[in-house]
Amino acid sequence: MRFLVVTSYVPFEMGGNERLALALVRELKKRGHEADWLFTPQNRHYLFRSLMSAYVANYLTDVKEVDGKPIDRVVTIKYPSFAVKHPVQLCWFAHRQREYYDLWDEWIAYQKKIGAGRRRKIQRAILHRVDNYLLSRHVKHLFAISGNVAGRLKNWGNHTAEVLYPPPLREELIRTEAYEPYIFSVSRLIAPKRMGLLVEAMRHVKSKTIRAVIGGHGAEYQRLEELIQRYGLTDRVTLTGSLTDEEVFDHIARCRAVLFAPKNEDYGLVAVEAMRSRKPVITCTDSGGPTELIKDGKNGFVLPPDPEVIAKRIDELANSEDLARSLGEQAYEDSLAISWDKVVERFTAPL
Repeated sequence: MRFLVVTSYVPFEMGGNERLALALVRELKKRGHEADWLFTPQNRHYLFRSLMSAYVANYLTDVKEVDGKPIDRVVTIKYPSFAVKHPVQLCWFAHRQREYYDLWDEWIAYQKKIGAGRRRKIQRAILHRVDNYLLSRHVKHLFAISGNVAGRLKNWGNHTAEVLYPPPLREELIRTEAYEPYIFSVSRLIAPKRMGLLVEAMRHVKSKTIRAVIGGHGAEYQRLEELIQRYGLTDRVTLTGSLTDEEVFDHIARCRAVLFAPKNEDYGLVAVEAMRSRKPVITCTDSGGPTELIKDGKNGFVLPPDPEVIAKRIDELANSEDLARSLGEQAYEDSLAISWDKVVERFTAPL
């Protein structure tokens, strides 16, 4: 089959969805299919006119054929790429513009403060109508990257989606080397990722041998640095800044466990990458996607977002490398159900 994988993209902001698109192209090619990728405009969401212009640009993008040779199937991932027109569009749905959906209450509270509340409500109604039309009329089959995302599609628009979990994107880098005494956490350092939970938890950890390493960059970096200084944790918590893929997987390969506890995450590739590396994952009850993969006490821990509760589990892991190994082995076994073979099989199956 001849595939085109389409997702929207903001320049200089290569994230998980764009990496997922490139990985899918690679995996389709490995299995004998012809495949290529196309990044379409997304634009700045906080300027509604700019956001809508991106929808129009995607809508006007011709993906039916290239140089007279038809494209058999198109896979779209992130808004507004599902606006492209193709008779067999498979949408592997990641998320819509979340400020107009599940993040609305927090966002509109801020908008009201700056006098834009009423206008935003009108814009929200327009965007919901446009998204529902496109997802109903342009998409042949709707997949979701997690049950959490499928639930959002059901809540807003009554769309039914088949859950298809993305596998690790760089499996060639995944390995297990050791269970060194540190907890590793990596993400963009922004408020919804709640990286401060690990810093706060380290205040309450009793073990003197366990450390924490936090990788990534973003708006929260300075605040985290200030917290570490304020609590006197400079010898126990390290901020690495930006890491390459190789450096991320090196940490995952060597750490005792991975903490990934964002709020209402779409999916969370970090969790499945850690599981495939035989490492237990600590996540939170309100973390969304990761809670579908992590089973409390079996392959990791699912805890309330309470630093003291998290600290107790970190102490358990600090005191028992065998516990980390046991949980990690089960995590690895559970992760094998998520594979590229399964993904490609679904995208190539008769519709």
